[in-house]
Amino acid sequence: MGIFDVTTQVKSHNIEKKDKIITLLKETLSKQSIDTETQKNQLFFKKFKAPKNLLPYDLKVTVENAKESFSLNFEAELLNVWILVVFIVLSIFFTYGIGVILVIVFAYLQKLTATKYIENSFQKIKKEVTQE
Repeated sequence: MGIFDVTTQVKSHNIEKKDKIITLLKETLSKQSIDTETQKNQLFFKKFKAPKNLLPYDLKVTVENAKESFSLNFEAELLNVWILVVFIVLSIFFTYGIGVILVIVFAYLQKLTATKYIENSFQKIKKEVTQE
């Protein structure tokens, strides 16, 4: 995983409602991505872009089961890293390196907004399922 890739783990205590949570999560996150794939314990979202993000990610959600609970591991890999490299090289040439700081801060803020969106989406779904 790179510096600007998203990794987060969310634990849920309700194993009975696991299928409903995963279905709602898939519906919510697929709206923000171009293509969605499902395997046995994994969901893949190609070119996932959170609402306030400019940079797309390839998002992989892994479901891990325990006796009475389950956890979801979110791993998102930043796409189009070459764009950041071009901006870094141009900022070195034109701003004598000061622009590199701006590019890195921008990419880091994109990572934070993507992480917050993923975690908030899961919490909203969890509240919705527990209220039913």
